[in-house]
Amino acid sequence: MRVSLRALALPLAAGMLLSAPARAEFPSEVPDRAQLGISSMFGVFDTGVAVGPSNGPVNLMIVLEDALDLDVHDTFVTTDGFWRFGGRHYLDVGYLNVERKAHQTVDEQFDFGRYTFHAGAQADGWFASRFAYAAYRYDFLQLEPVRISGSAGMSIGRLDGGVSATGNITDRNNNVVNGQTTVESKYTVPLPLLGFQLDWALTPRSVLEAYNRTIWVDFSTLRGGMSDVVFRYHWFFVPHAAVGIGYERLNVSLPKYVTEGQVQRFAYTVQGLTLYLRGAY
Repeated sequence: MRVSLRALALPLAAGMLLSAPARAEFPSEVPDRAQLGISSMFGVFDTGVAVGPSNGPVNLMIVLEDALDLDVHDTFVTTDGFWRFGGRHYLDVGYLNVERKAHQTVDEQFDFGRYTFHAGAQADGWFASRFAYAAYRYDFLQLEPVRISGSAGMSIGRLDGGVSATGNITDRNNNVVNGQTTVESKYTVPLPLLGFQLDWALTPRSVLEAYNRTIWVDFSTLRGGMSDVVFRYHWFFVPHAAVGIGYERLNVSLPKYVTEGQVQRFAYTVQGLTLYLRGAY
């Protein structure tokens, strides 16, 4: 009996598709369509802020941990994850929110904004940092134990630091200021980030992850940059859940940011040990 090639074409193509090997999961025993993690970071902070009028010199930067007794060490929660929507294509997301406050009797005078805070002033200080991140990532190299990828995305960051104090305060003309005085410095600007990432499956249920995301810009009203460096190790004790440990360093350096008639400067670094829980689907 003769069978035409046209009649065989459909079942032959279906058979080839069904028999073709599927893209291996990474690591091999862990689903990698989507993963979401939550971490506790034991951070060490270094926070510098300065603010002054745009038509005059910017004040010297004050270190908030020293001037206002903000905690140098703090623990906070972060979250991040990815969705793989193709063999080599990913959507990465992340979020961080840290708020620190302190009350301090000023020991040594400092200038902030249009005021001088003298020794003895009762000051409340605060600094909040929030970052939301989203990016497209592409695996340009996929070997059996290794994935190397590049990413392009956006970080929407907000830095908010300030001082609210009473007593022993003078303005730029050395006039005594009565009552409560509040000076606040804010930064909210989206920054593009370019990244490079390495994932190395050490075993069928463990992976070493390292990446660096960074940018530097130089405009008339904004000069500075941001970098986020991460090293992590995840061990999946079951295919859908992992524990992990890592190190992360987030740095924001803004020597110049002009807004609302003011020139602001930020130097912000948080780094430390992270412990993770991660789900895989």
